[in-house]
Amino acid sequence: MDAAGRHPQPYDNAADQPSPSDSGPSYWFGRTIWALGEGYRAFRTADPGFAEFLSERFMLCLSVLEQDVFDLYGTHLDVNGQRVPAWLLVGGADASSEACLGLAAYAEATGDERTKTALYQLASGIAEMASGSATVWPFGAVLPDVTDLSLWHAWGDQMAGALVLASSVLADPALLGPALAYGAQFAPHLLVQGGPDNEWLPSP
Repeated sequence: MDAAGRHPQPYDNAADQPSPSDSGPSYWFGRTIWALGEGYRAFRTADPGFAEFLSERFMLCLSVLEQDVFDLYGTHLDVNGQRVPAWLLVGGADASSEACLGLAAYAEATGDERTKTALYQLASGIAEMASGSATVWPFGAVLPDVTDLSLWHAWGDQMAGALVLASSVLADPALLGPALAYGAQFAPHLLVQGGPDNEWLPSP
């Protein structure tokens, strides 16, 4: 909350808004889920006590995700005439993809159904941000931000990888389609037309 007691505006993608120390949804929150999920998988056998500590924190994060992000699950926004998912973490497929990596790691290690549900909900939203074709912008890319459908950027771009992992962990081939289009259509465009650029717009 700010000094007046107001919650931050949704989809404020400034670097540290909300503050990294805030327990609310943010890019840093997504990365915390990633770290905790991967950490649990790495330490569950080597150091069960530490893994249990990580698991407790992971489940706290999952509760925040369920209460403050998935309360909008299944709803959509109209952005310049296009329908986009309203339940992505801070309105970003990029931020959501980082959280998905942690959810996938934890779900794979534990089989936890709550985590699988959260993974599906985030991954399905990310998949909805894929568009275009081999000849139409954005050429099969997964766009990172629901508020800016004219920009693809590489920063935080874990979307295709997150969809591949989610598809594998959940045994859901439908989530794999956008990732394959990203690799088969968008990535070749990117490489042939100038290499690994950081940003692309519809116009040169």
